[in-house]
Amino acid sequence: LRFKTNLHTETWSSLEDYVSRMKDGQKEIYYIVGEDPKSVLRSPHLDYFHSQGSEVLLLTDPMDSFMLMGLRKYKDFDLKNVAQAEVDTTQKPTEQAEEEKIADVDFNSLVERFKQVLGERVTDVRASNRLYQSVARLADADANANPELQRVYKYLGREYEIPKKLLELNPSHNILKNLLKLESGSDLQNIIIEQIYDSALLVEGLHPDPSSIAPRVQQIIEAALKQKNVE
Repeated sequence: LRFKTNLHTETWSSLEDYVSRMKDGQKEIYYIVGEDPKSVLRSPHLDYFHSQGSEVLLLTDPMDSFMLMGLRKYKDFDLKNVAQAEVDTTQKPTEQAEEEKIADVDFNSLVERFKQVLGERVTDVRASNRLYQSVARLADADANANPELQRVYKYLGREYEIPKKLLELNPSHNILKNLLKLESGSDLQNIIIEQIYDSALLVEGLHPDPSSIAPRVQQIIEAALKQKNVE
């Protein structure tokens, strides 16, 4: 088995190569599953790992999801999906200044707005403590969920439904700060919330109809241009 990683995108590494480069105290082999090598590197699940310089296997071949059904361990190290990995969020990236967070009362009102717009498509909406660059990420509501099996079902066309997940928001992100400035319940605020959710699905490789996003993107562009002309 040979893999590319977030730190070695041009060369192939064996699991032994990965283990030899692991940081002191690392007990798991981290991996991320995605649709293609370029998009997976933009995954919000990698925010924390990028900030710490941690190496993650990039599993972007459809066969990888099937492989993971049987490969769960190498030597003494369990393989762990970064979306489900427990991380030490007290370790902040040293090269990045900490952005000011949205005040709790404002953030809570924004969370409620997300819940109203997205409804039963998400199990909950909450603040994330592991996002630095990304505005949002989708997390498994059940710690025992099997995202690899979800992908296998998708590839086989069997019993596949968009899995309901937790939507985690980055309370320091400028998109959310500016979203608060829009009129609550306005059409523009609602379609941006929809876009944030759909973008998270798209990056996960879970969106059933990516082309359906195009008309909404056009709406957002038109609104931005209209606002620019008003200014």
